[in-house]
Amino acid sequence: MNATLLKRTRFTVCLLACLLCIGLLAGCKQGGDADPTTGDVQGGTSGDPEEDSRYDENGYLKDRLDPNLDFGGETFEILGWNSGYDADYYVEMSTGDTVSDAVYTRNLVVQDRMGVTLKTTFIEGNNGTQSQWVATAMQSTYGGGKYDLFGCYSMCAGTLYTQGGIQSLSTMNHLDFEMPWWSASLIEMSKLNDEVYFVTGDLSNAFLYNLYFLLFNKDMVSALNLEDPRQVVLDDAWTLEKMTEMTRGVYLDNDGVPGLSTGDRVGFASYGEVHMDCFLAGSGISMAAPNADGVFELTDDFLGVKTQELIETLNEWLWDSGDCLYRVTSGDTAYDTIKQGSALFGAVAGSTIKSFREENWEYGVLPYPKLNAEQPSYYTNLGFAYSNFCVPINASDPDMSAAVLECMASESYRSSAPTLFEDCMKSRWSAGDEVDSQMFDIIKSNIYVDVNRVFSSSFVWRQGAVALFRYSLTGNDDNWISKIQGQKDYINGVLADIVEAQ
Repeated sequence: MNATLLKRTRFTVCLLACLLCIGLLAGCKQGGDADPTTGDVQGGTSGDPEEDSRYDENGYLKDRLDPNLDFGGETFEILGWNSGYDADYYVEMSTGDTVSDAVYTRNLVVQDRMGVTLKTTFIEGNNGTQSQWVATAMQSTYGGGKYDLFGCYSMCAGTLYTQGGIQSLSTMNHLDFEMPWWSASLIEMSKLNDEVYFVTGDLSNAFLYNLYFLLFNKDMVSALNLEDPRQVVLDDAWTLEKMTEMTRGVYLDNDGVPGLSTGDRVGFASYGEVHMDCFLAGSGISMAAPNADGVFELTDDFLGVKTQELIETLNEWLWDSGDCLYRVTSGDTAYDTIKQGSALFGAVAGSTIKSFREENWEYGVLPYPKLNAEQPSYYTNLGFAYSNFCVPINASDPDMSAAVLECMASESYRSSAPTLFEDCMKSRWSAGDEVDSQMFDIIKSNIYVDVNRVFSSSFVWRQGAVALFRYSLTGNDDNWISKIQGQKDYINGVLADIVEAQ
């Protein structure tokens, strides 16, 4: 069968599958991208035919890939990891599940457009098994491996870079990092010698599942006669001071158990230490930034008084106010407190979506607060369990890898990501509440990823910047400046070695 006939055959199969998803895509955002704070439309129908041709019928931006690209039926091999999330970026077949089928259909479209057959091999590769995953990937690069793309646990990408297993994406054709399907903050923060080696964004459902944000109890806000915190966000006044002020005096002993317990009413609850990272990201304090020579080093804000005062404020609130329930030990968490509706504010991640769908209290969502009113934006953190994508050093055709990667991300932006985000996260969580939809837009629009998180595996964990900040809160330790100064040379040394690894 020649390439043209093969492509037409694939298109017929793809079209039939697409019909299954018409109902899903009908809920996609119309008229282009809206500014999350004003609702003003960016793109979409303008009346200019040339401008309008850049957008599809649902108002989503199209990619700039050559429509004549066809790789002649090549099998495109991906080495993936078992993320544990539903249909992260590849599924074998249609199952009837909304999110899974959107990914399946998207991949059919990619196969048709690129003239390839996608094949993914999944192996264990999460936080506890990332070293084994990297070893398998590196063995394939130096042992005549067959992979065209790696789709890996986030920190594995940094390790692959330091071991010389992946190549720069910046020199490849077809990739367009200015497009909205890529995470601009991660790209900027992970550039090494001004080049990009791994990317993520709408292509990975795990990327959306690992968004961190705050849940709040609307019923409790009403019962306590508090102002709607979402309006505070829209007024650009949602600060750490405002959040802590709203939680004061909320504590109520609901279960008769002495001291704070999971059955009590509290102002804030968090069920895991990783959520503490979000307060740093939300504050707009960068852990590291490139110096004049392009080498990452710890920032003055992170090393100094600004972070010191943030930690002191948080520790007083978390540990001394009596209104916060925070536990990190196994079996003694505040997850049930949040789920049963006993917390005014709860720290959650997108992956908890299924757990809260059937609760009998009404909840809304919020970004983490700004450090102060002068901060220009709200920022959102990511958990570590998202997928990064990179091209092996020995990929047979790097330009094909780049083209398929761009196509997968582009199609995700217009289909599978809206299905997950709009249908699951927005519509089901917010019960049609447009203000909650605005909150989700704000949360998703400013994702902050620091280089210290991307390359966490390069550090002795407890000596790294991420752990030092996190454990200052989990350990109620205000001795920040002397502690970080004691590790400054080590951390900056590791950052310098990372940049110089290739």
